[in-house]
Formats: sequence, C-alpha cells, structure tokens
Amino acid sequence: MKQLLSILLFSLFFLTAHSQVRTKNEILEKIQDKTLEEIKEEFKEIKQEVEASINLSNIRISGGPLNDTETKYTVPYTAKEDVDLAEYYSNRLSELEFSQEIKNNKTELSWFNDFYLIVYPRSFNTKGLENPKILLDTIYYYDGTKQHTSLTNYNTVNTLKKIDSISILYKYQRYKKAEFIELNNKHNKSNDGKLFLSLIEDHKIELQIDSILESNILYIEALDAKGKPLWEKSTFKSKSNIKSQEKYLEEVILFLTNAIEKIETKEITTKEKYAEYIYNYQPRKEIKIDYTPKTILFNSYAGKVSTIKVYLNPGIVNVEKRLNITNSTIYSNGVTVGSLDNNDGLIDKAGKWVIKPIYRSITHKLLNHYTVTKENDRLLHQFNKEKKELRPVPYIIKNTEVYNNKYIEIFVPTNQNRKTGLLDTETLEYVLKPEERELKLKKEYYISIKESDTASDFFEVYRFADHKKIFEGHFYKIEIDNDLFIVEHIEEASKDASRYIHKKGKYYSYYYDIYNNEGVKLNKESINYFPDKENFGKDELLLVNDSKDQIYFIDKKLRKQKFKLKRFKQVKSFSNGFAAVQDHNNKWGYINTKGDIVIPLKYSRANYFIGNSALIMFNSQSHLIDTNGKVIFTFSGNIIRYSSEPDATKATYTIQSGQLFNHLGKLLN
Repeated sequence: MKQLLSILLFSLFFLTAHSQVRTKNEILEKIQDKTLEEIKEEFKEIKQEVEASINLSNIRISGGPLNDTETKYTVPYTAKEDVDLAEYYSNRLSELEFSQEIKNNKTELSWFNDFYLIVYPRSFNTKGLENPKILLDTIYYYDGTKQHTSLTNYNTVNTLKKIDSISILYKYQRYKKAEFIELNNKHNKSNDGKLFLSLIEDHKIELQIDSILESNILYIEALDAKGKPLWEKSTFKSKSNIKSQEKYLEEVILFLTNAIEKIETKEITTKEKYAEYIYNYQPRKEIKIDYTPKTILFNSYAGKVSTIKVYLNPGIVNVEKRLNITNSTIYSNGVTVGSLDNNDGLIDKAGKWVIKPIYRSITHKLLNHYTVTKENDRLLHQFNKEKKELRPVPYIIKNTEVYNNKYIEIFVPTNQNRKTGLLDTETLEYVLKPEERELKLKKEYYISIKESDTASDFFEVYRFADHKKIFEGHFYKIEIDNDLFIVEHIEEASKDASRYIHKKGKYYSYYYDIYNNEGVKLNKESINYFPDKENFGKDELLLVNDSKDQIYFIDKKLRKQKFKLKRFKQVKSFSNGFAAVQDHNNKWGYINTKGDIVIPLKYSRANYFIGNSALIMFNSQSHLIDTNGKVIFTFSGNIIRYSSEPDATKATYTIQSGQLFNHLGKLLN
C-alpha cells in the first residue's frame, strides 16, 4: 500500500487528474524549495518503490516442500442448490385456500397458509433475492364470467359477486446450481479470460483472477490425475497491477533513471533546466490511471495437482408458478353474510342484498338457521329463501348434526324440563313435535324414547324415508345395526338370577331380540346375551348365547353357523375376517369366517385383527402378526395401552417407554 501511495504522489506531482501535461512553471514551483541533490534522492526512492510494485506481480510464492509426502484427499465439494420453493412448499400450496367476506361494497379475501409462502425458509440462501409474492391473475365468478387483474394487494377485490376460484401468480427467485470452470495445463484460461492458471507444478498452482470475478468465486478444488479432490495445504493471495498500469510504470522507471543520471553526470546543473527536462520527457498516459489490482492466488496441496475446478456463484432465476385456488366460503341457502357500515345482512351470489344490512350481527348456525342480534338480543332465526325473510324461532338447535341432509334435532327450554323434537328444515315443519323425550338418530332411522312408569322406557322406531313407525314398545335399550335392531328388554327376576339389573327397587333379568327394518322380530326365542360385541360387524356374523346357554355365531338371517365352538374355552367376535379363540389349554389362535383354524393356537394372548395385523403375546413378548400368522414386528417393551376396536383399519400401541406404534409397527412419535 505504501508503494502504491508513493507512485500515486509521484503521478500527482507530475500529472493532472486526467493525465494532462504540467507546465514548466508548475514543475518549477514544485521543486524550487529543493536542491538538485535532494530531488535526485527522492527520485531514487520513488524508483525503488515502483520497481518493487512491478516485481510483486511477477513473484511466485512457494509453499515449500511437503513435510508429509503422503497424498491426502478431502471430501468432494458439493455445490449446494436450494430446492424449488414451490416444491418445498408443495403441501402448503396444495392446502392454500381463501374465504370471501363482503364488506363495505368490496370483497375481502382471507387466505389460509399464505403467510409461509411469502417468506423463504431459514435454510435457504436468500442473499440478493427478492421476497416471494402472491399476485392475483384471474378471478373466476360463480356465473362463469372471469376478470383479469394484476392487483399487487391480493387481499381486496372490488366486487360483491361470489368468487368460485382465483388464479394466482406465485413469484419468487432462486439460485441456479453453481457452475464451475475447469483449468489445467492444456486449457489454462477461461473463455472470457478472467481466470488464468499461470502455473500448475507438482503440488502448487498459481491462479490469476480478474478483480471483478474474485468476489464471485465460491470454492477452488484441486484434483489429482484420478479426479480425486486434494487436501489444501496452504494458500496466499497478492494483488497485481493490470497490464496497462505495468506498462505505464515501466515508462516511469525509464524516466526516473534518465532524470537521476542527468544530475549525477552534471549534464543538468540548474533547477530551471531540470524543470525544462521534466516538462519535455515526463511520462504521458492517454487514459485515466487505474490502480485497481487483480488477485494472484498461490495454493499448495497434499498431492500432485492435475486439474482445478473454480466454482462460481450461481445466477438468480426468476420463477413464476400459476395456481388455481378455490373459494372455501359456502353460500348456504344461496347467500352469505355481508356487512355495510358495521351492520350485517345476507347477500346472494350475484352481489344483491337479500336481507338488508340492518342487524348488528348475523352468524350462520346450521342449514337455514342463523343467529341474529338486533340490539342486545341474540336469537335463533329461520331464513325463508322464497319469502326472503328472517323469522325468530322458539327453539334451540341441539347440535350440529344433520340427518338425511335436512333433519335436525331441536329442543324448547321449559321451566322444569326441556322438550325435544325433530325438524324438517326444508318444509320448516316438525316431524316430531317438541315433547319430553330423548331422540336417538342414526342414518336412516330415528327413535323416540319417553320415560315410563314401568322399569322400561317407551320406544318408538321410525324410518326417515317415509316417517313410518316401524315398531314400538317398552324396552330397556335399542341399538341400530344397519337395517337390523338389537332390542334389549327386561323381565322381573329374583336377586339370584345369573344376570340381572336393579331398577326402581326391583331386580330384572335382561334378554335380547332382533327386529328387521319392517318391525318383525326375527328370533323365536330370546337371546340370553352377547359374549362379545353387540353387532354383526363387517363379516355379518354375531356371537350369541341362547336361552339354552349355547354359544354360536348367527348371520343376519339368524341362521346358526355350524362352527365347532365346543372345542374352545373362549371365543371372540369376528374382526376383519378373523375371530380369536382359546382352547382348553389356554392357548389362543384364530379361525376364519368358515370356522376353520387358520392361525395355530399357540399364543398366551390374542387381540382383534385391526388393519391386517393383530397383537399377540408369545413367550412373554408382544408381537404383531399378519393374516398368515407371520410376525411382522416385535415390541421392545411391555404394552400399556392398545386399540381394541373390532373391524377398525388402524390401531395404535403404547409401550412403557412412551413410544407409540401403529398397526404395522411404525414408530409414530
């Protein structure tokens, strides 16, 4: 730096900023306070420094001999490339959706998952990248029309119509994969001339790098003749002058040499003549002087270098993805809640007010029911689409369950109790008027249950399709099993009965009957009980204990299956095609739906088949077996919790350590 500074001072002494020639008077003014001998000594010092500057660009730094002659390799350099942002966010993009809210004559869009999409992940190289953007491109309306837009604010649209979907542009940037330039003795210069491998000798290299390119270099990798990367032993950088500057400095040295000689030979004896000499022979440069150095890199490696790879910073790519996003807003009854000047109303898909915005708030409750606040009241209202009116109702919706797409359970609070009914939301009429009762609703049937003076409640079973009452009676419990009804009834008995319940101070035995969907009882004699589950399940086989205390399976037509169950001590219900059975030696195995033993009885425990596997215990260790009886997973500890739902497709098992596994033995936590 000192050398360059001296050269700079010298240049400023003789030259203007734009290399214009100094006048004789200007030169004389600069040297008038010095003797010729002093001028000569200063010129000698400047000459030495200029020569040192030129020599620096030609010197080669030796890394010295390798202390360890053994070749050492390193890990191959891998140029990191970030995955495509849309690929990285593929799950979030697939879940991206928006909802539409009509507010003050505009549509406000609320986006879900968009926050993550407009920032780069922390692991990404984001230097110099613009932040990702979401731009609205095309808006598709419910009526088939569309609107092209280039809105940068993707949260507001000037429309009141229902939007079906929006085409967005997801714009972001990414780096290309880093490129490299390969140099060796045959090809020692890059195509653009900015890299020059000036020396490659044994373990040493000398690489000249254009100053503009230097900051763009990621990594320099040296390879031996086999293409293996060598371990870097030492590295040294120096700055070198560019060619035009070196040529100019050579002219400066020649001028200084002659100027010093003129004084030493006494060819010039006065400062006036010396100023005239300097004026006539001063170095002239036609362009502005450039003192920007270039870099020379001296590296040594633990092995003989054959080739070097210079990895360069990748370029930036602009990426644009077009995505179609669906509106998640549901226009129930053809309308949605909109607001104007802080008041709510109902607006249709065309953007027309069906219920004027005159209410403090409107919230959709269920189907055609809305919770409406006028002042401080908050009441349930029924929306009549034909009449375009909201009417307050005297009942409360019990839950959000909807049966057969239109029936809901409602109740009316009273001073002592509440009355429950069933409402048809299309006709706005009661199917069952509110009375003191309980309702049991399931798919195609509904059951009214009223308390009775007897030990049994009064049940009425109806079909949704035609609201026909199928059967009724005093029962203890009814379970709906698809198109069959498992009916439990009780009969008064003594405390000594093998199975009894205690109710209203009396003892009752319980029995079961099975009715079809026309209300016909299918069994001639009542069933004592069900040894396991109380429904037919996927395999349509039910395990029963009859009035004669015999255990067997029946099908849905109540036909007894000819399985040889007497050979077993215990039998469980079928689950996914298999039933666990225990012999009189306390060993468990499995039978199929034909009653054949298909998995040998050798386990100390056996659970239901769930998701094509079953939990068993063998030799004091818990395992999962497949449908062929093959062990597919062995648990490393005792199981403390496990699934036991017949016919399920998935199961979980927890061992003492807290680890959770699924039905395939895959660790879930």
